[in-house]
Amino acid sequence: MDDQLSGFSRTAWDEVPDSGTASFSGYATLVVDTAPAVSLLIGNANININFDNPGVIGSLTNFVGSDSSGNLEEYDGTIAVTSGTLARFRDNDFYAIYGGSLAAPGDSIIISGELEGEFVRTPLQGIQAKDTGVVASHNGTSTLADLKVVGQLK
Repeated sequence: MDDQLSGFSRTAWDEVPDSGTASFSGYATLVVDTAPAVSLLIGNANININFDNPGVIGSLTNFVGSDSSGNLEEYDGTIAVTSGTLARFRDNDFYAIYGGSLAAPGDSIIISGELEGEFVRTPLQGIQAKDTGVVASHNGTSTLADLKVVGQLK
């Protein structure tokens, strides 16, 4: 994962907790090719990490953004973050499955994929994660999307 997501350096390996839990809150951005336009949605992100029984869960909610006609809309629905694990490739990273649907008048987006994330700053202060080029569904048609999540330690 590159540092261009939010520009923060990774947490030093020996500073990543090996016990306890941590909660992160922040935002999620979802960019979907909703031809003829591109929809940009911004929502809330809440991610919980369990270091004792390694796991990652959370939710991405309250999305607002442009629909396929360029109108500003509130989107109903949730993208659930589940089945996560820690230290997939390095001691300071994580991985999680996500999926859900979002709907606004005339727009329906269904998305699922795999978030690749990392802990940021030393000492640990946040997370950043992304899944780019994922195949999503917009109004029943396959399209490409990018999902990014940034959260600050609560």
